[in-house]
Parts: sequence; structure tokens; C-alpha cells
Amino acid sequence: MFAGYRLLSFKWDICITCYFRDLTRQFFSNLPVLEELELTDCQWNWFISEQLSISAPALKYLSITGPNDDQCYNEDFPSYEFIFNIFAPNLQSLRYTDIPADDYILHRSESLVDAEIDFKRFGVPLPQGEDLVATEVLEKLSNVKLLKISGETFEALAFLNHLLTNWPMFHNLVHLEFISEVSFNNKNKTMLNFLRISPNLETIVIASGFLGDLSSTDCGWTPGMVPQCMLLHLKLVKLLEFAGFLEELNTVKSFLKNARVLRRMIIKFFSNLSAVQQNKIMKQLIKIPRGRSNCIMEVL
Repeated sequence: MFAGYRLLSFKWDICITCYFRDLTRQFFSNLPVLEELELTDCQWNWFISEQLSISAPALKYLSITGPNDDQCYNEDFPSYEFIFNIFAPNLQSLRYTDIPADDYILHRSESLVDAEIDFKRFGVPLPQGEDLVATEVLEKLSNVKLLKISGETFEALAFLNHLLTNWPMFHNLVHLEFISEVSFNNKNKTMLNFLRISPNLETIVIASGFLGDLSSTDCGWTPGMVPQCMLLHLKLVKLLEFAGFLEELNTVKSFLKNARVLRRMIIKFFSNLSAVQQNKIMKQLIKIPRGRSNCIMEVL
């Protein structure tokens, strides 16, 4: 219907129902110069059509977001049985915020520069292969320079040491940001193992505090465990919503001890902390010894 028009940007804020996968493929094939596409408040229903096919050779920005309210989901037709099939060889930026689909087919994702992935749960029971889906999606993003990921999605990776041999290296990744709570303790090696395959990482941002056992003291790394990025490239660490739990303090200790070229560490207190609590945490932070770096710590 749009043939002959130079439509560069398109944002859906209406309800569109496609009863066959070919309809979406045909629709996007008529938008050959489309560069930006936002699909918002999406509710996917495999009973109507089990696949969304996007073929847009000029597409540079793609955003897919589901409803913010779990009441919007239909339990009889869970969207995780849906499949995304995306052919966008010039895609540079990808954002996905919804519960996991059954599969994501990304053809030629080499041009991707940044990605944001947030698999929502909303209490919806997920299939046993959910962890596998999260792993497959992240594997396809190995060329990105900037990666934003929810802590819940990251924990679903459940890295095991023997799996690392089959994973691609994230050589281009310089900025890693967690947009929700994440665990950084030694018991859960997901973070450590991901840093190992991100050798050129320069910035880590933990935006919403820490998840898991907040009394954990198990966060120290032995010399042989320290990732290459910590030794050679990591320059900036931001810890936001900092509450002063032992796991958080030990994370600070690990960074200061092992990140040899670290220049700045920015710590922003959790907004509900009183002045007395902040002063107490400050005293603990000051006592943490630094390693070889001349890191400047900024506490906000």
C-alpha cells in the first residue's frame, strides 16, 4: 500500500492483526527505504499468526516493546510461542522489551552497534527452553559496541565454564549496562564469564543495584580468574542505587583491586538511604584499598 513512497520512519500505535506470516513480509517489502521502526504495546498471538517477518534492507533502528502491565497478556495464547524473523542487513540499533518469544531469527546482524534486551516475565510461566532462547539471542549480538541488558535476562544465561568454548568473543563491546538488578558474586559466575569473553570492555554500568543474596561475602576473585578487560581496558564503573550491602561493597573491592587501568568509579546512593546511613557506607568505602590503579571515586 506504501509502494512508491519514501517512508523513512514508522511507529505503530494502533492494533494490527496479520493472519498469515506472508502478510507482514509483503507489507515490509513495500517499504524499501524504511530506516526506523517502532512496534509498541505488542501482543503476539501464535493462534492467529505464529511469526512476524520483517524484511527491510534499509532499516537502521528497530524497537519492539510489549505492554507494561501483565494484565494485558492473554494466558490462553502466551506470546513466547511466537517467532521473530528479521532480515535487516543495515540494522544498527535494536531494542526488545517483552517476554521471550520462541525464537529470534536475525539474518546478517554484523552491522549492529547497540542493543537493549529486556525479557519480561510478569509471572507468566515460561517454557523450559527460556534460558536457551536468552543465550541464542545474546550470541547473535556479539558485534555490538554498546549492550544494555536487564539483570533478569542476564541471569537467564546461566553461564557454565564449558559453554564458553562455544561462545563468540565480544571483541567490539566497550560499554555494558545493566538496566535492572544483577548479581555479581563469585557463586554465580555469569558476570565473571561474560567479562572473560568481552576483552575490550571499557565501561560497566549497574543502574539498579544488586540482586540475590545481599549478605554474600563471596565476591573475591583469585588472580587467575581476573578477565582481560579488567587488566587492560576497563576505565569507568558506575554503581547506581547503591545501598551498601556486603555484596555491593565486595564488588567495589574487586574492581578497585583488579581493574588496573580504572580511572573513575561513580557510586550513587539508593535514594531512600538517610544521611546517617550514607555516612556509614562512606566510611566503609574509604577503607577499601586500591590496587595498581589511581582510580578516582565519586560518591553522589
